[in-house]
Amino acid sequence: PLPSRPLRVIVSDNYPDANGSCVPWPTLEPTRTCPYPGWCLEIVHHLSSLYNFSVEYKVEPPGKFVDWGRPQADNKTFSGLLGRIAQGEADMSCLLYQKTTMRTANFDFSISVSEITPSFVVREYPITLTSLLLNCLKPYQTSVWVCILIGVIVQMCFWPLIARSEMSLGLRKPTERWGESAWAVVDDWFNGGDPHFTLRSGALLRLIFSVFQKGLIPSVYTAAIFFALLNPTDNSPIKSPNDAFRLLSSGNYKLIADKGIWFYQEIQTSSDALFVGLREATRSNPSVEASDEDAIKLVDQGNYIWQVLDDSPGMPLVHASCFTIVFDKGLPSRSAHFVFANGNAWRPAIDQMLLNSFPMIERIRRRYFVDRNWERSKGKCPKSPYEMPGVTDPLNFWAVFGIFSLAAIGLCVAAVSLIFELVAHLIVNFRARHHNFKAR
Repeated sequence: PLPSRPLRVIVSDNYPDANGSCVPWPTLEPTRTCPYPGWCLEIVHHLSSLYNFSVEYKVEPPGKFVDWGRPQADNKTFSGLLGRIAQGEADMSCLLYQKTTMRTANFDFSISVSEITPSFVVREYPITLTSLLLNCLKPYQTSVWVCILIGVIVQMCFWPLIARSEMSLGLRKPTERWGESAWAVVDDWFNGGDPHFTLRSGALLRLIFSVFQKGLIPSVYTAAIFFALLNPTDNSPIKSPNDAFRLLSSGNYKLIADKGIWFYQEIQTSSDALFVGLREATRSNPSVEASDEDAIKLVDQGNYIWQVLDDSPGMPLVHASCFTIVFDKGLPSRSAHFVFANGNAWRPAIDQMLLNSFPMIERIRRRYFVDRNWERSKGKCPKSPYEMPGVTDPLNFWAVFGIFSLAAIGLCVAAVSLIFELVAHLIVNFRARHHNFKAR
């Protein structure tokens, strides 16, 4: 049996739960001027119509900040809407909550109404001439390139050293130019060279570095081509949760988080690896709070990671913004529930209604979260002059710009070297002629 008194529901402007932009406020079901009044409002209205019970709405002014309910210092009382529910001012609010340790200890939850997925919103790396030039280095991390450079330097030092040792032992024709031995390293890379080492150490050196140079370096640009082909627009700073930990730990990025939602509260208390990682990453780089409008502006500036939920009122701003990336791989989904004070008489009745009305709830959920086509401004975003190909497109010039640039730099260095040598040669000839002229 249903309780004799009306169901008291707090209604706050928090899209998609309740849409404060609708007139009148609140609007309980879709109209031509308000096709999306709020999926929580629609659920409550459908249940009240289907099971014939009255609802007393306690309406907050539209646009007012929504404090979902933050645990206080005693870990037993809450601020905001949860505090009002605990004090008996209302039976529930028209918001869907996720379970946390502290919430479960102090409230009763309905059966699951939906699943909520958290996301990280971040600005993609801008495509510039510099980033395109460095594109050819992407297949390997900086540490790998440093190791390759160290290997080349070591080889160019030890190769002449062994050659000079053979000269001193009379095993090689003497020469005064160390550069000839160093150049033999490069000659060996490309032409096989003619190292003619007599000492076993020289033969071993060539064996080791032949495997290194022949096996690794020639494949660098092949790897670059495949990387550009498979990741043509991979400009996201976050490709795994570990990337988020690294960016926050370094202090290069700050986390924007609403301290009133479950995700932030789990960062403080959960033993799950994800939340432990975020807790450690933000220990010396604390997260900040901001309104949805300010948060999307900070993300657009770069160096900010905004943590949102897929039912957050800020998601329409994310969908409409330029150059933003939504990352949710590996982030844990949580069931969403209505919250009641412990022992509330309406909770068992609402559970049974939800259980019997699941097909209706699923239709409403799909209309808000699956079927709706958000109005995106991404088509109006300024296009980069360095447009990259799509996954199925052939590689364009900008995708391999770094490789061509390195070739052009090499040609320029060779041209400058040629000019320098020609000038030096002319100067030497001029001095020789001048000397011969004086001798006459």
